[in-house]
Amino acid sequence: MAVGLFKKISPEYVLGKAFLDMKKKGLDGLKPYLTDKALKKVELVQTGSTLVNMFSPSSSKSEEDSHSLVRLLLDKLSECDWSVKDIVKDSGNAKAVIGFKYEEQLAGTIDILMIKENKEWRIDNLSIPHFDKINIVKPSK
Repeated sequence: MAVGLFKKISPEYVLGKAFLDMKKKGLDGLKPYLTDKALKKVELVQTGSTLVNMFSPSSSKSEEDSHSLVRLLLDKLSECDWSVKDIVKDSGNAKAVIGFKYEEQLAGTIDILMIKENKEWRIDNLSIPHFDKINIVKPSK
């Protein structure tokens, strides 16, 4: 019984549940696993405000492309394959690298920080995704 309890309260277990819920509900499936701080950040990115503010009027083409890729990833959360690539934890914190793959178009990683909040592991911070593979054909104008 102790082994089952450990699994239910481990960061790996929580991430696995979050992946399953994202497959079913997209971004809405992730939200219950976020702290208030992380939820605010995700909502800002979802509306585009954070990313728009990151890019000045003189932003480079690569920054604009990065913004488009993040938006595509958000739109396709439920269609991505998710995995835990690495995790380091102590009693109250965990740092994880999660991998994602969307068809043959996008693949990469996201660094996350998890904390224990009311004895439950929650995602407290997410990095901007690092894209290892980009294979998107843009329509010509």
